Amino acid sequence: MDEVSTDLKRSFSRRRLVAGTTAAAAALAASRFETMARAGGAAPSSARLLAQDIEPGGTLTYGLGFDIDGTLDPGVTHFDSTIRVTLNICEPLVWMPSATEIVPGLAESWEVSEDGLEYTFTLKQGVTFHDGTPFNAEAVQFTFDRIVQADKMAATPQAATPDPATVIVAGQAHDQIGTYDHSEIIDDHTIKMVLTRPFSPFLTGLNGYLGIVSPTAVRTMGLAEFARAPVGTGPFRFKEWVEADHVTIERNPDYTWGSSFFGHQGAAYFDEIIYKVIPDAAVRTGTLLSGETQYIDELDPLQSEDVSGDDALEVIRQGQPGSGWVLLVNQARPDRPVADVKVRQALEYAIDKVAFNEAVFA
Repeated sequence: MDEVSTDLKRSFSRRRLVAGTTAAAAALAASRFETMARAGGAAPSSARLLAQDIEPGGTLTYGLGFDIDGTLDPGVTHFDSTIRVTLNICEPLVWMPSATEIVPGLAESWEVSEDGLEYTFTLKQGVTFHDGTPFNAEAVQFTFDRIVQADKMAATPQAATPDPATVIVAGQAHDQIGTYDHSEIIDDHTIKMVLTRPFSPFLTGLNGYLGIVSPTAVRTMGLAEFARAPVGTGPFRFKEWVEADHVTIERNPDYTWGSSFFGHQGAAYFDEIIYKVIPDAAVRTGTLLSGETQYIDELDPLQSEDVSGDDALEVIRQGQPGSGWVLLVNQARPDRPVADVKVRQALEYAIDKVAFNEAVFA
């Protein structure tokens, strides 16, 4: 579940924000108050400010519960905390505001073949990357093909660990697109993606980790440098990354192509967003209560009473459409209890899966 708040003015003098565990990235991606309110479909109407009520400017300081996982390349990262940053910089083809709704992002529309093997996307025109190069079908092809290439390289036995400056490492990204094989460019703004076999959550996967990157930037900068300063089409541009401390992104003044799903398609209202790494939950909540941050994630349930009684804070709980959670038992450590098969069997029998499914999905 996720918690985020959205009744704001210029420097957040009237409201501070709270985010829960994992779903705030898309909400903040365009830094629009309506978006943050609607991302989970359950925000109070008081959070839906009209554009004329919003005074642009100011800085949002966001308290991250987890650090960046060593890269800001959306084709490599595994971490939700990293994606909260990169989705502001590198936009996806589609957005998924709810578990049953997929809306246009950088793709205006799409068609799926009857056999489910081909997805043809019509792309937005007039979109540019932060380096001034045009967004087009070649950029989409480049973004997805490099992910497939990463997995192919990872599957090839190698004598030594590849140099990250020249070889993209395989990450979670390929899991998002499942059986994707290759893309065929129809024209500058039309692309056909081809799968090896039908993969029903394909569109869902496009909403998540996979922001479109600038091919020119990747080729010019090299993978290692790009991983530290990504270039996309988003409403914010990369500004600074101080490891284990913060990442700062700044407003893209040329941004005019926000999704029609958002209430505001133009440049973001914030001048910049500072993602401050604050791993300790109590400290993170304390920064919110003191006003040092205006938005935090990974809210500890035990601290919910600290914020629920504060009228200056507003909590919105929401799910994370398009993403799932998998809990894996690590059997590689013989000194740990789960190395014992009887312990694993006990865990298996202790979980009432039928009751769980009925409670969650009924």
